[in-house]
Amino acid sequence: LEPVLLREGALGAQVLRLSLDNLRSGRTLEIDVPNRERIIKPLNVGANIVFVPIDPVERQRLLPISYAVDGKLLKVASVSVRPVARRDIYLLSYSHNDIGYTDLQPNIEKKQWRNLEEALQIIERTKGYPPEARYKWNMEVLWALDSYLQQASDERRQEVIAAIRSGSIGLNALYANVLTGLANAVEMTQLTAFARELSAMYSIPITTALVSDIPGFTWGIVPALAHSGVKYFSISPNPFDRIGYTLETWGDKPFYWTSQSGEEKIMTWVAGASYASFHEGDLTRLGEEKLLKLMRRLDATGYPYDIVQLPYTIGGDNGPPDPDLPDFVKRWNERYATPRLIIATHAQMFEEFEKRFGRTLPSFAGDFTPYWEDGALSSACETALNRRAADRLIQGEALWATLAPASFPAGEYGAAWRNVVLYDEHTWGAHNSVSEPDLPFV
Repeated sequence: LEPVLLREGALGAQVLRLSLDNLRSGRTLEIDVPNRERIIKPLNVGANIVFVPIDPVERQRLLPISYAVDGKLLKVASVSVRPVARRDIYLLSYSHNDIGYTDLQPNIEKKQWRNLEEALQIIERTKGYPPEARYKWNMEVLWALDSYLQQASDERRQEVIAAIRSGSIGLNALYANVLTGLANAVEMTQLTAFARELSAMYSIPITTALVSDIPGFTWGIVPALAHSGVKYFSISPNPFDRIGYTLETWGDKPFYWTSQSGEEKIMTWVAGASYASFHEGDLTRLGEEKLLKLMRRLDATGYPYDIVQLPYTIGGDNGPPDPDLPDFVKRWNERYATPRLIIATHAQMFEEFEKRFGRTLPSFAGDFTPYWEDGALSSACETALNRRAADRLIQGEALWATLAPASFPAGEYGAAWRNVVLYDEHTWGAHNSVSEPDLPFV
């Protein structure tokens, strides 16, 4: 039984998926189900898959189905049919910022600038599409947006801000995908410093944070996010590399993560599909089977919610927007009543989820023990330098505040803190730093 409901007539239609093996050529299959026209289909030699529309059911029941080949009845069977779970799949389009792992840092920065500009073009082109199919782009982190706004023309800067205000571009509050186990408490507050500046400058609330790839965070991230106005935290881990039981234990089990004091809490949701689900190809190329497989998994695990978080990053790390996604979503929603596809921002998804299910979520307190901070040992000397720099920045700020607050060099301190934060960013060295450590690229 496929986890979809076709748009057909007033009630729609459920779909049975039949798989048959045939060893002889020239044969014809006939299928009969109640209240439906007989399906007549020539059989291929080998595997055959047939989709059979049936009347939708409101509760589980047995459905008789008969098979005939070349007019000879082979079998009459009873198939257990259950109602389709109605769900909304929120497609969250963004690019995973992997700074300095696949390419040199300046090249990655320019690639992310191009991604933003391509997203703006798709947003403009799909303004007239149905609301669920209008393109939206999420800034995973704010590192590239910071430098983009500094070098952009006034016209392009206003275009970006207008797209943010309209909800077509979603902002997430963290400056980079940082290994929180390397950050002290003050550095934690610097992870969202640019978000606070941007929010104040343009009167734009930034209520969500997103981290991809990294499977674990120290507890201090909760008050650091909450004190910056962040209410929602999306985590999209690596699908397999040194993640322990992160996905098995927490995947698609949203909860409120409470702080040490118990005074702050962040709605936290680990995406069970991981951030890399579409690195093998976009939806247009993968076809419907990718989404059907996801829905089958949710049905098998008893997923209790009618909103599904689905990160959509294509082309690998630092990949581009998908210009074909709006048309795929439009076609899908025209064919299926459920699941419904919605191109969304993280804030849009979380706000709707909280409205429907916020009161039912469990709360947890404690450290979400990180896995990946061991990279710091491969550059222990530089790590020590960075930590001492952070300590001196903290001491210097205290002295400026005491002795000469009016002349505090905020720009210089901001630049220094950004460098501290970027040192603790998760892409520790190049992709081939272990196998080819002496290459100039590494």
